[in-house]
This record gives sequence, structure tokens and C-alpha cells, in this order.
Amino acid sequence: EREFAYPVTAIRVGTLSGAQLDRYQVLVIPDGGDYASRLGEGGVANLKTWVERGGTLITLGRATRLVTGEDSGFLKSTRQDLPGPNEDATVDPRIGTEPEYRRIVGESERSPDSVAGILANADVEPDHWLTAGLNPRLVFPVRGSDIYTPLRIGEGLNLIRFASPDTVLASGQLWDQNRQLLAYKPAVMIQTLGRGQVIAFTQDITTRAYLDGLKPLFASALFNAPAHASPTWVD
Repeated sequence: EREFAYPVTAIRVGTLSGAQLDRYQVLVIPDGGDYASRLGEGGVANLKTWVERGGTLITLGRATRLVTGEDSGFLKSTRQDLPGPNEDATVDPRIGTEPEYRRIVGESERSPDSVAGILANADVEPDHWLTAGLNPRLVFPVRGSDIYTPLRIGEGLNLIRFASPDTVLASGQLWDQNRQLLAYKPAVMIQTLGRGQVIAFTQDITTRAYLDGLKPLFASALFNAPAHASPTWVD
């Protein structure tokens, strides 16, 4: 409302299971907590049906957890956790021996696993309506422990991905293991679902509205996306 001078309608999470969503063409789920639990099976099913009928669903930051995972039914991407400074990104999460257990429980002084807050470089795929006209490289805020596997060809598109390990950090402090795991992972994904689509921002690019260079990208998702869907309710 403030940045684009465009009216919005707020919908309470608890009412989504029975909400009549055909009034809307775009729904934005902001960065937040465990939406899957808060929505329940009925709310998630209602969202999915609405997208399949032609809606555009946009997720920001941790809200992307809702639309990823093997059982989500939305995006063919899964969430990974960023490792801490004493962890190997490829290590098996299972504990196989007592010495391994002793080593793990003894690491009480290690740094936190999540990223406190940095700016990261990300490379743009220019040949798409969502990214048309953007700079070939953008700076994204990164915070927390969420990163996601890239979509494969035929599943969807990774429109913006974080840069190489050597160039991904634009500003701030990032552990080397985090840097290696974040590199080349998607910052923005899009996937068609039925007559609609899901646009997932793996980080919350609207935080404090202070990164002006990302506002055209978000505006494109809001205002251009409906022209690339085919809602049944406007046939």
C-alpha cells in the first residue's frame, strides 16, 4: 500500500480454509511462522485448488516452507539447513557411534547455524517476463537458516540464483560452510501449477522496504503475474 500506492485486502490465516479466494488473482504470504500447521489441511487444500484454478501465489522468506517439500504439492523444491562453522555440508545427519554423539553434544560453544543477516549477490536469468529489465546482478538480504534446492528443467525455473562461493557475499559476515552451501541456490523460483503459478522468494525482499533495487522485481510479481495465468473465474 505504501510503496506502490495500491490497495490490498488482508486475510486472516485462520479463515483461509473456508475463504472464497476467487475474488483475488494474487495472494501474498508474508515471511512468518509455521503456516502449514496454522492453515491445517483444509487451508492448504483451499490454497492449492485456488492456484490450480488460475491464482498466483507469492511466498516471502520462511513462508516458502509452505510450498516446498516432497508432500507440499506446490513446488518441486526442498528446504535444506545451513550448517554451522564446525559442520560439513555433506555430513550424514545420523549419529552412528557414541564418539560421534560425544562430539556433537560437546560443541556447546559453536556459532549459531543460522545467518544473522547479510547482503548476498544474486545472478538474474533475463529471458523471462518476471525478470525483464532488471540488472544482471542484484543484492538480496539473507537471514536465517533456509536455503532451497534448485528446480529441475521441466519442473519450473530458477529465475534468480545466488552467486558463486567466491562472489556471493556482498556485505556482512558469512561462515565458509554457509557460503559454499548458499552458492548457486535459488533466490527466486517460479512454477506453473494447473492454470496458475507459484512464485517463491526464498528470502524476504520486502524487509523494511529499504532495498530499492528489489522493488521492481516484487512489483513485477504482483502486477505482471496475473497476465500469465488463466483464472477459470474470468473465462
